[in-house]
Amino acid sequence: MKRNNIILMILIISIGIIWITPILWPLSTSLRSVSAFYKNPNLFLPLDGVTGSNYKETMSKVPLGRWYLNSFIVSFVVTIVVVIIDFLAAYPLARMKFFGKRTVYFLIIAGLMIPFSILLVPLYEFINRLGLVNTYWGIILPQFTSPFGVFLLRNYLLSIPKELEESARIDGAGSFRIMLNVIFPLSIPGIVTVIIFTFLGSWNNLLWPLVATQNPMLYTITVGLASITSVNVPNYVTIMATASIIGGIPLYLIFFVIQKYVISGLSLKSGLK
Repeated sequence: MKRNNIILMILIISIGIIWITPILWPLSTSLRSVSAFYKNPNLFLPLDGVTGSNYKETMSKVPLGRWYLNSFIVSFVVTIVVVIIDFLAAYPLARMKFFGKRTVYFLIIAGLMIPFSILLVPLYEFINRLGLVNTYWGIILPQFTSPFGVFLLRNYLLSIPKELEESARIDGAGSFRIMLNVIFPLSIPGIVTVIIFTFLGSWNNLLWPLVATQNPMLYTITVGLASITSVNVPNYVTIMATASIIGGIPLYLIFFVIQKYVISGLSLKSGLK
């Protein structure tokens, strides 16, 4: 093996260790008894007091199933709508010519520069006036905009050769058919990338669901985890660590299953060989 490859491998392994270290502590804590944890709380590997009772106790004391369902409903609906809106916005910005296209694009991208905390109070007032506080729609509606998705899909669509559209138009296809039958299939890696980022962003969103609902039965997994305190759960630390591990499982599975689409999508390469 070449020296450069060895150095690169060492660097990758080092970064992997740094990345996985924060996960080891809650994983270790979730597998240890309460007494073993307080005896040595900084242990990263559960060498003593190993038990699986924390998972059983967490499921009995904390409504993780309900929080999981809420997070899935919110994230699924948000992801579907955002992908549709972003693709329909990115397609004309990338493949069509119209007056003010550059201005529209920069206005959309400007949305990335606005901190969500600035919009928090106006959004809450708006949702409250609609009577959507403590409802699924109250949590979902403000998450329907994603300037980043438009930015990513536009750049991805620009990588698709225009000759494909020209050939389709010669065959008599209209703009809608070209978009659906030609451009859309070639955009799958970019779309999947947007799906992943949108789903993860919605799943991990804490601030807005925390503001939009005070009903524990409508809590998402992030709000539910934040609501666990030492007041209502005696062995707070082990329960919290266990719930955190359980709450992150869907994200790990989703990423490992479709990670190749993320790489191809971020590289901005079309589906052409």
